Amino acid sequence: MIEAKLIDGLTGDALHTHDPYGHGSMLAVTNFHEAHGSFKATQSTSAQTITLTEPSVGGALAISSLLISARKSQGNSITIRFTDETNTEVVFAQLLTNLDVSVPIAITHGWRGWKDARLELTTTGTDQVNITVGYSKLERGVPFDAWDAMR
Repeated sequence: MIEAKLIDGLTGDALHTHDPYGHGSMLAVTNFHEAHGSFKATQSTSAQTITLTEPSVGGALAISSLLISARKSQGNSITIRFTDETNTEVVFAQLLTNLDVSVPIAITHGWRGWKDARLELTTTGTDQVNITVGYSKLERGVPFDAWDAMR
């Protein structure tokens, strides 16, 4: 067997390989969210606004998944949004009057927010709402106007 390695042309580092079954190495390939992602889970039982996560200063967030569950309740609603106090974009909104909500959303390419926009959950009622969000923090974000123009 001839040993071979792929080398990063910029850093000179060997790229990662993996031998999970003992049949020989293979190149380990992953995406940004798998390598650098995190998650936040929260529960709300009152009318409130919760910051789910926020980017580093000057950075942005990219959502990779959402898990949302809530019980049916008269006149209550849930909203998940990106906001920086000046601009706001709703990611998910649901009135809970007629149905329970159980929504899993896998976002393979990542829904990216703009520079300094945090992710918030707003609930208008007192019934239980559970939210789990998968996300990655990006080092640099683009201003809202540039972000909006890219959509």
